[in-house]
Amino acid sequence: MIVGDLRKRFRPWERQAVTDDWAGHPPLGWIPVDISAWNHVIRWVKVGDTPLALPFFIDTILDLRRGRNPVLEHESLLSQNRAEQTWGSALPAGIIFHVSRCGSTLIANALREISDVVVLSEAPAMDSVMQWFASAAGYWSALGATMLPAMTAVFANYRGHGSRPVVLKCAPEGIVALGAVRARFPSVPCVVIIRNPIEVLVSNVMMPPQWMVEWYELPLSRRFGIPPAAAYEDGFTGFCAWIIGRWCSTALAALDESCWVLDYEDVGPDAAVGIAETFGLRPAPQLREELVAVFRRDVKRPGSAFERDAERKRLAADAVMTRSVAKWTYEPYCALRSRAQGLRRASGGGGPAPEV
Repeated sequence: MIVGDLRKRFRPWERQAVTDDWAGHPPLGWIPVDISAWNHVIRWVKVGDTPLALPFFIDTILDLRRGRNPVLEHESLLSQNRAEQTWGSALPAGIIFHVSRCGSTLIANALREISDVVVLSEAPAMDSVMQWFASAAGYWSALGATMLPAMTAVFANYRGHGSRPVVLKCAPEGIVALGAVRARFPSVPCVVIIRNPIEVLVSNVMMPPQWMVEWYELPLSRRFGIPPAAAYEDGFTGFCAWIIGRWCSTALAALDESCWVLDYEDVGPDAAVGIAETFGLRPAPQLREELVAVFRRDVKRPGSAFERDAERKRLAADAVMTRSVAKWTYEPYCALRSRAQGLRRASGGGGPAPEV
């Protein structure tokens, strides 16, 4: 499964003379940017020891491609046995799942400030692996279960100088893999970030992700199966509300003692430190000022200040949105909200991200 956004946003490869396939562990400095089990190909980019410091994984890759020097790129064959035997094995320090437009990118950025950690923020190759892992088909789920620790080991070691912990922040649809992660890797702590569904719905209707539009226009069986006819009664708004509701109900069904819930209202510096501690990361001392600065920046609009927009989004909701949320989303969201734990540090005072 090649990720659509990657195909459309990345310009054609500037190929270098890298023709020999890798028989063993990938060389240092190379990371997978896309992966396809359909044609058994992995695409790699040589990043050296460049940290994945930008808000989203593809931002870092695009930034490298726009540089003065051509980027070395390579295709290798996808081999489950080779990955399992030669890439090494490591589990993520933690996995962040979310229902979209709910502060997960702010949390991911904060974790980079808190600890020397590799944060994979919606990395296409890992998102594909999580989709396989969630599959009911034995072949795909086994492939995902093998590739998740193998690829985590690659990302943990790509910069050299010792292994680093890896935090995986999935794309919103990655929440379908939460149950598989809890069943197969119960020691990996997870956080599910949620938000008032009317705010999530307004954001997704105003700026819909491409995959959601494509699914609405061509209602095939994917992720949650074939959407019911009732999901289309209120057009794209109702369809979007149905998906958000399925995200919430899927997360609710998979919760256990190692899976935390964080509401957008509580996203802030203390919650970020709480998540870091839950993931076993070691927060650096005297972080408060740096973390407050992280939560004052709009991660999706560089140079702009972060503004809480919950009230504005609620005011923008129309009658169709309100009806759709009540029908598909409100009940599982409230059940999740009741399970939200206090990830804010008791010593820090808690509270949401600072207003600016």
